[in-house]
Amino acid sequence: MWRRWSRHGPKKFGVAAVNKVPSPISESFSKDYTKRFKVHNTFEAILNYSALHIIAAAMEKAGTVDDPKAIKAAIPQVLPQDPKKVPAAYFGTLKTKLLIGGTVGVIEDAKYAQTYQYIWWPKDEAAFEAVLKLMPIEGDIQVKWMPIEGYLQK
Repeated sequence: MWRRWSRHGPKKFGVAAVNKVPSPISESFSKDYTKRFKVHNTFEAILNYSALHIIAAAMEKAGTVDDPKAIKAAIPQVLPQDPKKVPAAYFGTLKTKLLIGGTVGVIEDAKYAQTYQYIWWPKDEAAFEAVLKLMPIEGDIQVKWMPIEGYLQK
């Protein structure tokens, strides 16, 4: 977490609350998770849950549970995920990378004040706009394009 001073005192930036991920089901998923497992939800839980749905869909698409190469080849065909079905939707692949936004929260007075979703993989503004059309943004979440120089070329 890092800090930035404003005229009202320090602002802290960190990973956003899990229920602030831009997905129509993230809040209900978090409540159900906490009720079922008696612990608070984490990003690892929502990312792994969503990733497991990719693997299951790829197995179905490939028609096999025993051929890892066929399953891996089917992964791009089952993406993007529907944000209404998983708490953290993956949008595609880039070589061996799964594409998912980064969620950052601004904390003021010990409360989440603002949530940002950073989309890092589009190569240009048109590609960023195409990703925005896939995202069901609700509430005060701001989506920003943040290309990471050199990362897409690796």
